Amino acid sequence: MGPIARILIRREGARAASEDELIDALTRHIPSVPGRTRFSAALRAFQSQFGSGTRPPRTPPVSGSGAEQEATQAAVATPLPFALDAVHSGQCEKLLAGYVGPMARILVKRAAAQARSAQQFYTLLAENIRDEAARRRFLRDVGAG
Repeated sequence: MGPIARILIRREGARAASEDELIDALTRHIPSVPGRTRFSAALRAFQSQFGSGTRPPRTPPVSGSGAEQEATQAAVATPLPFALDAVHSGQCEKLLAGYVGPMARILVKRAAAQARSAQQFYTLLAENIRDEAARRRFLRDVGAG
């Protein structure tokens, strides 16, 4: 899968209602049966060891083709996105643009890809505002402060 793995994780993560649904959706994109089996087993083992909603650590290499290894490692090492709808994302972008200008669009996309929760999303966005008072005002306006 290579670099497309991150795109698949974001796209399928936005559609999935649970981590199990996300795992199933991502598994369908792995071409080989052994690769799908290893991928699914690795993520389910992680869930049973660490629980849901925890960012997985990097995994050691797995056997199989390079593409299968990359897909498995990228999916296990990449945080599962929280559900952020387009309307709320657009509202946050407009609010942030008042502080940082047109870079807000890029900053919102980056924060959405990194955040594991709404609070973390807002905090990541606020970190881009230099003035402390303005940062607090932004957090208050988005409902996080």
